Amino acid sequence: MIVHKFSALPAFCVKCNDDLLYAGGEYVKQKYRWHHPAVYAAAISPLIYLILAAALSKRATLELPLCSKHLDSRKTTGQFLIGGGVLSAVAVFLLMSAGSIGIGVLLFFVALIGITMIYEYSYKPLQASKIEDDYVYLKGVDKAFLNRIGY
Repeated sequence: MIVHKFSALPAFCVKCNDDLLYAGGEYVKQKYRWHHPAVYAAAISPLIYLILAAALSKRATLELPLCSKHLDSRKTTGQFLIGGGVLSAVAVFLLMSAGSIGIGVLLFFVALIGITMIYEYSYKPLQASKIEDDYVYLKGVDKAFLNRIGY
């Protein structure tokens, strides 16, 4: 689905097409950031990649309609992310205190990548496949929702 950055989506869940009035849903604010895939070539040097990604990223904030079922799923995932972050931080601290610095560093990076991936693909209702100056390309939208809006 392609939407203008300032467009208002109708009050139907983007994940299942339920009517928000009857499904007890609400709009959630979701921030998106995207850069061209060629920037990943700079990942050879993480510092250069971070600088390029920060400088070349396009950003958008959208209000997405979600039913109560998908809001609850989002809340559960958010709690899992917080709990996983706390548990991994404690585990890294304990491993490093016990002298297992290598395993602690490895766990830190595995947790960092894992939590980031879960946030990106499970917590966010939709994923941005591209962002231009005025338009956001989203994937993961329910087909019935697209049909309802005449897409």
